[in-house]
Amino acid sequence: MTQQEIDKAATDSCVIENSIFNPSLIPYYEQGFKDGSKWRIDSVWNDERKTPNKSDLTLVEFPDGRVDIVYFHSIKSWKSMVKRNGTIRWAYLEDLKPDKEE
Repeated sequence: MTQQEIDKAATDSCVIENSIFNPSLIPYYEQGFKDGSKWRIDSVWNDERKTPNKSDLTLVEFPDGRVDIVYFHSIKSWKSMVKRNGTIRWAYLEDLKPDKEE
């Protein structure tokens, strides 16, 4: 999702007929929406200092911008990859899925 799409969703979420939102506070509601979406996106990413569980698939972003799905067989293989590639960030694939709560 691009920043423009997040901004539009923030505005759209506050423009509802018969809204309970106080019109003078709409900019604050929109900023809260944007801050919350940024937090949600950033909260699932880890840096190389944290080692993923070997049983979980991870999405790894490399310093050159490449992204790959990786399954680690051991902590040694993780450390070797970090050493070869430098600073990386990663997220569990499961954490990237939307919540299915109803």
